[in-house]
Amino acid sequence: MIRAALLLALAAVAGPAFAQDAELPDGGDQSDFIVTGSVPELCTLGEPTISNTSAPLNVRTIIGRVIRIEEMMDPATLSTQAASIEIAFQGFCNYPYEIALASDNNGLYRQIAGGAVPLGFANAVPYMAELRRDEDMIRLDADALSRRERRGAPVDAEPTASPLLLRLQVMPGATNITTQAPLLAGEYRDTIRITVGPR
Repeated sequence: MIRAALLLALAAVAGPAFAQDAELPDGGDQSDFIVTGSVPELCTLGEPTISNTSAPLNVRTIIGRVIRIEEMMDPATLSTQAASIEIAFQGFCNYPYEIALASDNNGLYRQIAGGAVPLGFANAVPYMAELRRDEDMIRLDADALSRRERRGAPVDAEPTASPLLLRLQVMPGATNITTQAPLLAGEYRDTIRITVGPR
């Protein structure tokens, strides 16, 4: 039915052209012009906001592009306290593109450099990151077993104006040595990188 509608539309446009040719007076002239334009390939990511699909746990807010976990340590166990949040990014891609997800440190690592880690203490916290857009999904298991860059498998995606959803989850008691190991004092940090662009 769509094809028929398109054929009718073409016939309706083409009809007057034949009529004009037939009515062209002696000594007259006619010139056809082609009008063109182009749209550049574009992928955008807007500012992150807390998604309304699920309530954050142990994360009160995001400031700019910084997610701040309220309490890294559970005062009862002295180990990692659970945390989770889902963030939405508005934006679109108007051509077939690739989505990629990466972690700079492969976990939340203590920022105080140098010195040996005391026996029995943890200095890094693993987390799981999941990036979704429409039916496409990337999972990144930042296991904190070694401090290095870690990448999820990139996904090829089709043009869309749907939001990107990033979900982060820290499990209770998760550390880079044993479950429920106590955490060393300090600031813990990682950078998560989302990339949308050419395949």
